[in-house]
Amino acid sequence: MSCAPAGKSPLPLIGRRPLYVRNLDAVLASAHAHLRDDPRRAGLAVMRLNNLRS
Repeated sequence: MSCAPAGKSPLPLIGRRPLYVRNLDAVLASAHAHLRDDPRRAGLAVMRLNNLRS
């Protein structure tokens, strides 16, 4: 599922866009984008969701 309009996929990232990450390695992500600590200041958010059920 994508929130982008048809034909305007946000992936793959081109250039170093502002990016918010959560539950991901920030050092690794910073090699590919300008990290933001506030998702409202980012052009894209990538979050790793953990399944808490056992």
